[in-house]
Amino acid sequence: MCSSTRAADSNTWGCPPSYDSGAIMIIMRFLLPVLWFLLGVLVAYAWISTRRRIKKSIEVPPPRIDEDDIRRIEREGSLLTDDPEPLDLEQIGREEDEFWKETWDEPGEL
Repeated sequence: MCSSTRAADSNTWGCPPSYDSGAIMIIMRFLLPVLWFLLGVLVAYAWISTRRRIKKSIEVPPPRIDEDDIRRIEREGSLLTDDPEPLDLEQIGREEDEFWKETWDEPGEL
């Protein structure tokens, strides 16, 4: 059995080696900032890649008009495409006003 106090003539063959606490502190002082730096880099990479993916998903491509479309516009005066129509802000305002004019029933007591 190992004890913290040793007699002058005791044998220490059975004791496990002790580690130098100074060396462990030096390693930890170096390792912890490196780990925090790597964690920061990982968070920054995730943030940037998420922003790019979101930006790409909501991006609306510009309408593609070729020479045939221009000739059709000149003949007919308009062009029908599959592109999404722009938002009608007046219609959106009317729908919102109608929504808020509705009366809401109070929840019944249980």
